[in-house]
Amino acid sequence: MKFLKYKYTLSSTNESSRKYAPCEICGQHASEVFIQTEYKRYEFEHNGIKYEGWRLIDMNFGHKECLLKIRKNQTGGEVD
Repeated sequence: MKFLKYKYTLSSTNESSRKYAPCEICGQHASEVFIQTEYKRYEFEHNGIKYEGWRLIDMNFGHKECLLKIRKNQTGGEVD
């Protein structure tokens, strides 16, 4: 299966670490906790039929800045 690139969603919980726990990336308190969802693009062929779409890979909670730092190359050509 060939993964062509990544995409992400980023949403605020409108709550702090008091409700959701510390940032999963740095371990510190966050006054506003964000949720980041990571998807990988896939493309493969089976029995002459081409399949493609997005696959949910990971989900993280934390500071917006921390979550943005852990994003992978969104235009790359990583192959699994």
